[in-house]
Amino acid sequence: MHGKHQAVVERRIAAAQEAAARLGSAGSMPWDDIRSAYERPTRSVYKSYGSVLGAALALFTVLWVIGVGLTFTSMAYERDASNASVQEYKSPLATQDEKERFRRQILALGVVCAGAALLGTAVNRHIELFVGFPTRSTDRLITSALELVPACAEVATAPPGNARREALDRVNKGATLLQQEIARSARKRGGIRHFGGDDSILKSHARKVRAAVAVELSRAISEREEAARALGGHALHIATAQAQSRYGMLLTPEALPADPGPDAVDGRSMVKVLAVGAIAALAALPVVLMIGASGSAVLFATLAVFVVAAVVSAAVTGDLHRLGPLVRTVRGDRNSG
Repeated sequence: MHGKHQAVVERRIAAAQEAAARLGSAGSMPWDDIRSAYERPTRSVYKSYGSVLGAALALFTVLWVIGVGLTFTSMAYERDASNASVQEYKSPLATQDEKERFRRQILALGVVCAGAALLGTAVNRHIELFVGFPTRSTDRLITSALELVPACAEVATAPPGNARREALDRVNKGATLLQQEIARSARKRGGIRHFGGDDSILKSHARKVRAAVAVELSRAISEREEAARALGGHALHIATAQAQSRYGMLLTPEALPADPGPDAVDGRSMVKVLAVGAIAALAALPVVLMIGASGSAVLFATLAVFVVAAVVSAAVTGDLHRLGPLVRTVRGDRNSG
């Protein structure tokens, strides 16, 4: 797998080198620095699989919480269906037989979720090797930048017609992915754990870099060749800076717009924030039912847990400001403040 990984990386770098020469942007690129970002650590099989236990545990927790919530809800539905004429609420775990059945189901569910989490995480790690991902997830920015360079070369030289339209479409997809990876790297402080500096500097720089990429992408439909060469140069500089850990200098100040404009809502960040709230609400559902809540009380309690978990998640990830547009949309006053 490591040999396959290295072969894929070398093909990607070779394609970027050829495209850079066609764009006239090769210069003295530090290709060895870029290669170093893809070097996999040498370790035993035991340590390799041990490195995925953290991700496997997180996946197991999500699967198990969802499974417990669905199991408890199913048992509650069965009790209500069999006692439709009874008006008072009784917990699905009111009898000893029901408690024993619940324990057996949870045990079986735990075994299945643990196996699925370990298998899924291991398969995902092997896929990362197979497709040539870098060692750190934030350095996927390098892969996106390198793969954008050949697309820019195609746009610059593509003849009129369907070939040019397809080349423009590939550049658009590649540039969009690059913008997403830039934002992702900035949110994670370039992969630096417990960063003690001002991470708002990284986020501000990332906004300007994304804006610079967007400017050249917009220019590609009117000044195709010039924009393609500029965008390819941007991609090469971004890949180099990320590989050299210069996260706050992905592009030179001269290449950045003075005012990047309003920051667009990052849909992927919002999905993650709302997903955390949904998982917390689902986990709280069996607890709410066990304490005897029913009707509107169940809805209110789970909704409150959802809101609190989403807000806390947004605050921890630095996306709290993104909830503002969502709240205004729900209230129907987008034009306010």
